Amino acid sequence: MLAPWVWVLGLPLLVAWPVTGRHLGETVLWGLVVGVTGSLIPMAVIVRGAKRGKWDGHHVTDRAGRLVPFATCIGSLALGFLVLIFGHAPPEMIALAAAELVCLVAALAITFALEFKISMHAIVAAGATVMLMKVYSPWLAVLFLAVAWVCWSRVELKDHTTAQVTTGAAAGGRGLLVVGRRPRLAAVEPVVRVRVLEAGTLLRSGHAPDREPQARADGSGDRPGGQGLLAYRVQPRPGPR
Repeated sequence: MLAPWVWVLGLPLLVAWPVTGRHLGETVLWGLVVGVTGSLIPMAVIVRGAKRGKWDGHHVTDRAGRLVPFATCIGSLALGFLVLIFGHAPPEMIALAAAELVCLVAALAITFALEFKISMHAIVAAGATVMLMKVYSPWLAVLFLAVAWVCWSRVELKDHTTAQVTTGAAAGGRGLLVVGRRPRLAAVEPVVRVRVLEAGTLLRSGHAPDREPQARADGSGDRPGGQGLLAYRVQPRPGPR
């Protein structure tokens, strides 16, 4: 019940409900975009690979066998992230997907660059708890009891060490807290959309598109000498007064 794929499937729906103004259709739409691309699609690939003997089970306890599952999760969720961006999803849903992507990339780097099998169970459980506290109420910190149980079970099953689950819980909680902030994502979202469109134009035509002065969200035109993302200074969306 507390496996990562369950958290990743259910959390987006729980987050989408309040941030869409309790609109059922939008809750299901945006919740499933994140849930399906972040959970169901990767899990289907992982289970199929496990049945074919590519790794030792759907938990992929062997560190060396985690490269393809990580790549699948990152690639699938990245597609979901683009759907959110171009579909003009609520900033909180974009922030959630971005935070999950950051955690996945960090876990991949730690697992292979540092040869340290950080616990994805702990990352996801702690990250989900922090996000629910942020969206609903600090009282949901009680869910850290479930996080502790998940960490204990992973050590008890000898799938991870205490250090691996502790590091995972810290990384997951911190990652969701830092990255999942609406103002930052509100500023980045239009930039990402512009850059993806430019990349698509480049692939089709073989040359970079001409930039219109009004491409900047602040309406002031291109900045002389600007390069890359720095050429666009997108202002955060104003909050309620």
